Amino acid sequence: MTMHNATAAASLAPSAVIERAQLAFAFETVKLATEKRQMAPILQTARITGDGMAATVTATDLDIEISVTIPGAVDSRLDMCLDVHKLADLLKKAPASDMVALTA
Repeated sequence: MTMHNATAAASLAPSAVIERAQLAFAFETVKLATEKRQMAPILQTARITGDGMAATVTATDLDIEISVTIPGAVDSRLDMCLDVHKLADLLKKAPASDMVALTA
């Protein structure tokens, strides 16, 4: 890999391509650890991290933490927080496509 290619690869945003049904299941599961009416907005989010072969979706209410690992083409640099209720609703209402792509 040349220096130019390494720089170009490093500048690309981390991303993931995951099966929609598995991602929807993961968000429905971790949503159980969050409450709809939290005073701290951070407690309404889920963290998605990647390791190259899978994504781990984690949510907590500071008493309970739920993590679900799902396979997919996930960049190991992926680390993002998303509103768990909004994304779970979007995934439910989304057309029955096979894959979902996320980009940080």
